[in-house]
Amino acid sequence: MNEIAKAIFIVVVSYLLGSISWALVIGKIGYGVDLREKGSGNLGATNTFRELGPLAGILVFIGDISKGIISIILANYFFPDAPTLLKSTGTFSSFDLTVVALAGFAAIIGHNWSVYFKFTGGKGIATSAGVLLILVPKVMLILLVVWLIIFILTRIVSLGSVAIALLFPFLTFYYYSGNYPYIVFSIITAVVIIYKHRFNIKRLLEGKEKKVDIALKFRRAK
Repeated sequence: MNEIAKAIFIVVVSYLLGSISWALVIGKIGYGVDLREKGSGNLGATNTFRELGPLAGILVFIGDISKGIISIILANYFFPDAPTLLKSTGTFSSFDLTVVALAGFAAIIGHNWSVYFKFTGGKGIATSAGVLLILVPKVMLILLVVWLIIFILTRIVSLGSVAIALLFPFLTFYYYSGNYPYIVFSIITAVVIIYKHRFNIKRLLEGKEKKVDIALKFRRAK
């Protein structure tokens, strides 16, 4: 298999991996619930947490973040000349950088528009977090801190998600200046995440976005 065919294979596998909807699987198998018909209808950890409780929400989050992690580890295994958590120094290849970034993006697109479930899905935050954790770990750490601060202060998940999506390209440019595949990846991913949060943004502007009371959910789960 030549390098281009191998790259296409990795990107397709990443998309198929990302297309696994843990919210739908856990909701239907564990609770007999189709989360597309509950709450916001979003197949992500937040809607799962709200509708099915902490355990289901945590399981979905772990599953979704794992999709991003595995996609980058897999891509970096076959295309090792790209800077990731697994390889931070050495000689890098523009082709490898591009393939690894595409694999991560494919996993995010799979999560948002799953081929298995009529192209429905989530909003890409947890899967993106998994991708960023391995692809750009310094950036991920900063984004996590920013998200946590916003969430602690407001209890609004979407506000933190939109804020870090906007910040993501700037941090990538700062830490990976000259790494054009990663910079382009960060810009396009940010656009996708903001697009998927367009209704949340509308509710935020109207002051109608729901808050998440974690303590209350855990008390009810006991």
